[in-house]
Amino acid sequence: MLKDFAFSFLIAALRGNSLIVASLAKVYAFGSVFWKTRAISDIDLLVVYEKGVDLRGIKRQLDAIDRVVPLDVTYMTTAEEKELDFLAEQRAVDIFEARPTIGYTRTPNFPLRVEFASCELP
Repeated sequence: MLKDFAFSFLIAALRGNSLIVASLAKVYAFGSVFWKTRAISDIDLLVVYEKGVDLRGIKRQLDAIDRVVPLDVTYMTTAEEKELDFLAEQRAVDIFEARPTIGYTRTPNFPLRVEFASCELP
């Protein structure tokens, strides 16, 4: 699957989803979607949520998106994420606030370099 199409579709689907946008959950992307290759097998997502959020509803919505764009979703409470420092370790990006530009690279033994632009949909 082409990365640009998949990532754009995912952002549009999430922004158009009132349950996810209005919830006490944040959605982050990480992993191979940020590597230089144009083709990906799935998009890795982390959903960080507060207790009391409609997690079943969010899972149903992401399952529907997964039928079009393959997703690998990990769910963590805010406390779990802080304990594991997952966002920093994986260099995860808030999918609603920033979008990586094309042309980033990953070199062995060097950190991932990503430049950000505003996340606007056509």
